[in-house]
Amino acid sequence: MTKRSFETFQEQEIAFSDHIPQKGTYPIGFTGTTGVSSVPNVHVSTQMIKRILNILNTFKADVDCNLEFTPVGVQLFALYSATTAIKLRKHLFTDYSVLPGTKPYCIKFSVIVKKLDALYKFKPKHLSFISISPDNLTLEGRSDTKKPVKFGLTTQDTLLEKLDVSEFKYDFLLRICAEDLWHTLEAMTTRVSIRMDCPSKSLVFESSDDNGTAEMALALDNETAAKCRTNANIVNYKASFLKSNLSQLAKSTKLATHVLIGLHPDYPLYATYSLYDDFNSDGAANSEVCMYFSPMVEDSDWL
Repeated sequence: MTKRSFETFQEQEIAFSDHIPQKGTYPIGFTGTTGVSSVPNVHVSTQMIKRILNILNTFKADVDCNLEFTPVGVQLFALYSATTAIKLRKHLFTDYSVLPGTKPYCIKFSVIVKKLDALYKFKPKHLSFISISPDNLTLEGRSDTKKPVKFGLTTQDTLLEKLDVSEFKYDFLLRICAEDLWHTLEAMTTRVSIRMDCPSKSLVFESSDDNGTAEMALALDNETAAKCRTNANIVNYKASFLKSNLSQLAKSTKLATHVLIGLHPDYPLYATYSLYDDFNSDGAANSEVCMYFSPMVEDSDWL
């Protein structure tokens, strides 16, 4: 991550609160005159902090992640067994405004969740991220009657390199019941093969090890099955994965009722969960978790 000088960076803040600019305070990504009126504000209730925690706790691990405040919401990008992007759209917040060009930070994912969870126990009404240097963030909770509670977050020197997904083009996405997918993955053994079986209108999961075999099929609706039969990429799809590498997919099934799956023989397995989609009728604007899973390079005859 490129470091700017302290003189141009100075004290900066992205606020989950109604914030009055103080002398020497800048919104992140802004290097203009002090006392500007367009300080980014993000107001979030105590209840919504808990809902966000439920999402983040699903992915809590000792890995680095990019924390970024964008005009459309907050995004966390992390590398587990899969490339994962958690997008918390601004409709989750009662008030959200961030200037374009905001700089992202790299922080331990487990640390963000741990500190946010600790702060939640104090029942704050307002939540803020405050930065006094390019290398440190402070998480601050405020209430009407108590003094602010603050936790420091040490940032990493280098941002994670994001996966370029622009070339991944999936013809269409399969809509599958998340709970059914969870139970199916739990039943698999060490390695999992996924293939399309158009005659039975289902996505088939198979696995085998020294203790036995497993085969389960997830039924598709008639409209999706009809699309599959006319698409060579889907009809001929078969890929194998280590079950451990699909762990993030199994965990995520608790976040939404359905999961959308993208299949293509030349691209990673794609999965996306729309979070709290009852908040917004525009699906494209909903908060979501997107994941890309790399298949095993050599698809052996172990099945």
